[in-house]
Amino acid sequence: MKFFIVFMLVFTAAFCEESAQGSAMQKWAQEIAAGAQIPQDKFLAFYLDKREPKKVVFSQNTGRIGVNYDNDGFHDIASQNLMAYWVGEFNFDADVEKMVLSDYGWSTLVIAVDGVDILGGAASDQKRPLIYKFSKGKHKIEAWFLNNAHSSELFVDFKDVVPFYRQSDAAAKIEAGDYELWLGAVYESSQMENRVKVVLEKSQKPVVLLLSSYRAVSWEISNPQNNKILATVVFNPISSVEGGNNVLYVEDYRYGESVEGLKCSCSSERIFNCEGSEIYDTNKLVSGVFGRDLSAFSGKHAAASLSLPGTTITPKTLQDSKARLSSVEAERKKCESTPIDDVFK
Repeated sequence: MKFFIVFMLVFTAAFCEESAQGSAMQKWAQEIAAGAQIPQDKFLAFYLDKREPKKVVFSQNTGRIGVNYDNDGFHDIASQNLMAYWVGEFNFDADVEKMVLSDYGWSTLVIAVDGVDILGGAASDQKRPLIYKFSKGKHKIEAWFLNNAHSSELFVDFKDVVPFYRQSDAAAKIEAGDYELWLGAVYESSQMENRVKVVLEKSQKPVVLLLSSYRAVSWEISNPQNNKILATVVFNPISSVEGGNNVLYVEDYRYGESVEGLKCSCSSERIFNCEGSEIYDTNKLVSGVFGRDLSAFSGKHAAASLSLPGTTITPKTLQDSKARLSSVEAERKKCESTPIDDVFK
């Protein structure tokens, strides 16, 4: 609780003193947005350096609340000094419930609807999504963000209320049939807007897309060949997806973005250490849940886009990968053996 209170005090102090006419953050927001045209169904974003909290460095209209950059890669604002504010008016044709989801790091976020805070805190430690009911009509949505790290990472999504599944339960929702499993995996997006575009090449069979990311991203699926997508399984429920079909959000698992093999070393203390992974292991995990092998894989650490199928997975691909794992196991045994083991062979 102390951690939360300290960060909230720092956050409000960065703007101005408490005023009888409203909170410090609201008064500050009114000052920097004075004279600006608040957009409809999108946000007007203001980006500032917290050392000069009244001087707007850059502003723009944007479709969502979010930032993603390292060091001073955005308008020369050092990441650890970034503060930002988003404001927009959104019209709802009927009463509707939305899940308010957020992913951010060493920073503080506050979200308000019609001047009332609905979410706030230091670091995204949400255990379950906040469900907020918007009444029919127009609503003003605002967000304040104060970063305190050498990378700025923020993703916010207002998602229709949908279930989050365990991976096995999501797999059970997919209709049986002859289809291919295509896995696209990233650690994070490389884009300021947290987008990752997934371009699908021609498939002779229906496809089930598995899209996995460590940090939340905005998946944008491009399907120019009009492949039949049976389901889109998203392995990070905070992420959003456009262009998918039968979208299923999985909350209990992520797949790694690298299957380029293991890089191993043996220390002088006979400690064997490996980094990386093999497609054989990834496929074993997938097939154990979905009951069939992967047909395709594409992965990157920080990505603007992925192409699928990328690497086509064949029986030989898996056989070669398994052979490499066997070789690594032999290296491990050799590393961990002692001179006395050699004497008694």
